[in-house]
Amino acid sequence: MLYDLDNSINATVEQFIEENCKQGDRAQTGLDPRAFSKFWYCYEGIFIFDVSRRSLDYYGGFEYIDREYVKSYGEYVFYSAEADRVQEVLERLMENEDA
Repeated sequence: MLYDLDNSINATVEQFIEENCKQGDRAQTGLDPRAFSKFWYCYEGIFIFDVSRRSLDYYGGFEYIDREYVKSYGEYVFYSAEADRVQEVLERLMENEDA
């Protein structure tokens, strides 16, 4: 039963990402390249795989983001744009989209 729940959560997150997010180019974030390998972003924030969380927290400076702005959903972690650090990265990504 829990396995089914986990699969359902992952499928829901993947559908949201597919419909609402863009895959990011880490070079455009201005963060250390070791911070993460794959991520998605949208107006609301940034999604990464849970296995990349320690790297992003350490190399990306995301460890200082308050817990209220970080949510785990199955195999994914979401960092809300309401956090200043996330907003900085999103602004860089958006600027690079326009260039």
